[in-house]
Amino acid sequence: MNPDAGIPVTQIIDDLLNELAALSESPQTKAADFFEKITVATETLFSPIYFATIAQGSNNQNFFISGSESLSQAPQISEMATGSEFVRFLGNQDQPDVLSVKSADHRRVFIRIQNGHEVWGGMVARFDDSVKVEPILLIFEAIREITNRFVAKQAEQQNAQFLDQFLRFSFNSHLSLNPKLVANHVANDARLILNCERLAILQVTRSRAKLLAISSVSSIESRSAVSKKMVRLVNLASRFQMPFFSDQPPTERSVCEAMNSFQEASNFEFIVGVPLVDQSNKKQATPPIVGYLVAESKPDINRFEFSRGLRVTAPHISLALSNAEAVSRIPFRRSLSAIGKICNLSSLAALIVGLMILTCLIGSLFIVKTDFKIRINGELRPEIERNVFASMDGFVEEVMVNHGDQVLKDQKLIELSSPALELELKQLAGEKSKLEKTLETKQIALNQAASGDLRDLSIASRLAGEISELEFELASLEDKKQFLVEQMAELVILSPIDGAVTTWKLKESILKKPVRWGESLANIALESGEWKINFKVPEYRIGYLLAARTESTEPLEIEFFFESSPNQKMKTRILEISPSTEMDPEVGPIVTVVCEVPSLTDEVDFAKRHGARVIADVNCGKKPVFSTWTQELFDSIKRRLVW
Repeated sequence: MNPDAGIPVTQIIDDLLNELAALSESPQTKAADFFEKITVATETLFSPIYFATIAQGSNNQNFFISGSESLSQAPQISEMATGSEFVRFLGNQDQPDVLSVKSADHRRVFIRIQNGHEVWGGMVARFDDSVKVEPILLIFEAIREITNRFVAKQAEQQNAQFLDQFLRFSFNSHLSLNPKLVANHVANDARLILNCERLAILQVTRSRAKLLAISSVSSIESRSAVSKKMVRLVNLASRFQMPFFSDQPPTERSVCEAMNSFQEASNFEFIVGVPLVDQSNKKQATPPIVGYLVAESKPDINRFEFSRGLRVTAPHISLALSNAEAVSRIPFRRSLSAIGKICNLSSLAALIVGLMILTCLIGSLFIVKTDFKIRINGELRPEIERNVFASMDGFVEEVMVNHGDQVLKDQKLIELSSPALELELKQLAGEKSKLEKTLETKQIALNQAASGDLRDLSIASRLAGEISELEFELASLEDKKQFLVEQMAELVILSPIDGAVTTWKLKESILKKPVRWGESLANIALESGEWKINFKVPEYRIGYLLAARTESTEPLEIEFFFESSPNQKMKTRILEISPSTEMDPEVGPIVTVVCEVPSLTDEVDFAKRHGARVIADVNCGKKPVFSTWTQELFDSIKRRLVW
């Protein structure tokens, strides 16, 4: 580092970072000045062999932005080569954004610059092998963060400028139906989007070209040498229906000679000619050429930006020019237009009155309020009901009840069988029998070893230990057997409550069929008790109901009817709203709303059938007519397209 005498290095670095941060936030800062400032500061502070800023373009093409004075030519930078270590570093997001790389005789620091979530390019600094780069990596990290913000802001400004230019271009392109005025508008507006030096629009009729407009020129000098050579080049190119590029000479000899002649007169090295095709003409297999766009510029033009601008402007120019030509060919066009204006004067008053009435009607849709109702579906269910589940995997051996049977609590409902449990019990019995025989043999041997003339205390001790182990194993097998017996007892499914079996055709649906643990087998409900209505409200609509409930001082009323009797409407009140969301296989995420069942009277009469379908309309307050009509549509758009 080479700081100024008497000034601490940390203060110099802080001043540099503050200055870079201020430059990055200023809208007047140009990219060249910003990167030049980074280059000069890096050379002053760290004295690298060289320092360079490299941007990435399309097709992994690299662009030299700024660099040390020692870099007189960009190709001298090895990092710009396709497939270089630096290029691979830019594409590998798993590596850190600031990386120190050691080579045979030097050290390099790679810095990745990102524009939002995309890689914009990077910086590379090469040092002598003796320089310790680790202490300055934090400084480069700070420079990287400031540069990230700068390039992101520059991209945002460029996109905003491009959008503004394109909107002005598209508006002016279709502003007139006069071919010359259309050509004049698009020549000036499209030139700004393409960022070229000059843009010309030519009209082609029966393979004859006519120069309509040149950007930044109020009147065309059609007799000039440049204009004549341009018209001649377009005439030849339109006959072969081909574009022409200065970087790639045309294959046709006559077009190539005309191209060279025009380029000499133009004094621009970059020349592009694109045919404007009438895509609206569907009758012809090959759409006709209505004109040509000829762009001229210096060789250092940004070709990526030029290509992008050409793709979006050429279709608009073709359509605007073809429409203007079609209108200009109408016989007596000007006379008919004048007659139409005179005829419209007599109906002007009626038009104004009609517009006023229409405006009032549309305005009333947003001013007049009406009841905003949402439709929800539900079903009638007993308040006390329980599902009976399979306690383990197995087969349904016997079903003791059927639909409609009255059952008591702990009454046998279903008996399962488990081949796996039965097999395990048999295996356990076999193991236990084997161990008991072995134990008996060991005990006899122990008695013989512990008594008589052949006493052997070592053998007796060993046999005693083996007998102890066998007894422990037998006790374990007995515990396991007891556990399996308890599991076998669970194969008998008991009723959890007093009630009636509500599962339709219970025997036919599960008898002699395999079941999985936790699978629902039957439903028991206390139909003689209280009943309730469970509404399944889609989660995206529960907000309207909650808001209406909060605003209402009294319990919210719901008007409903049974699907079996749609003409008889009844009212109920909300008892509770589930605090959690559940997943319904048909509706999706839902919130359960529980309502009371109205008492049976002369006016209210219905059959309490388990699972009877109910449809309700919930009044969620007053809203404008337009909102009530379109709320369902807007909800669908929000859920499917926007959010």
